[in-house]
Amino acid sequence: LDEILRGGAAKAAEAGAAILGGHTVRDDEVKYGLSVTGLVDPKRLITNARARPGDALVLTKPIGTGAMTAAYQKNAVAGPLWLQCCALMARLNATAAEAMLAAGAHAATDITGFGLLGHASEVAGASGLTLEIEAGAVPLLEGALALSEAGFVTRAAATNEAYLEGRMDVRNKPAQARYTLLIDAQTSGGLLIALPESNLEAFCSAFAPAAADGEWGKIGRVAEKSGALVRLV
Repeated sequence: LDEILRGGAAKAAEAGAAILGGHTVRDDEVKYGLSVTGLVDPKRLITNARARPGDALVLTKPIGTGAMTAAYQKNAVAGPLWLQCCALMARLNATAAEAMLAAGAHAATDITGFGLLGHASEVAGASGLTLEIEAGAVPLLEGALALSEAGFVTRAAATNEAYLEGRMDVRNKPAQARYTLLIDAQTSGGLLIALPESNLEAFCSAFAPAAADGEWGKIGRVAEKSGALVRLV
């Protein structure tokens, strides 16, 4: 318990936040979470509703934490792969946020419980456009695909798939294990950012020092509204 509380305090301090009290819950499973309250400068506010046709779509962290955590709970993953997953979940999105502001991002969302495609559909719906995502370009955590093939996913994968019914064009759907990772819930995922294609190089220059090659990159583009909210290409 001491390590959990100290870890949370350290991460909050890294983010420039102060922890102001809390409460406890009696349960069979250990839980720890934080609720964030703060002020936003309207001039620096990026919502999920202002993507524009022609924007590039950038993902700043690989996906696969859902498969990893599901496997860890059943002692099916350990060692370097698990430590890599923990390091990814502990990484703040602060550098990505600053880089997207500097690069003139139009819209953004974090990738959490609804999975990559679920949150992408929210950007598309709020912006009145269609997001085209190249499944093969989406970065994956090392080992996550093998775990997905072995059946390790969160319970949210099924509910996310039901949520996406009618919102997706899946004629170019990848193999099921990869598709499951695209819809599986993520813990502390990265940012999905829509920014002008002409500003992509500026974003990459600003963000590259904060992440390893292969952990992030362009995964698609924003198109005019045509049928589904999200199209796999």
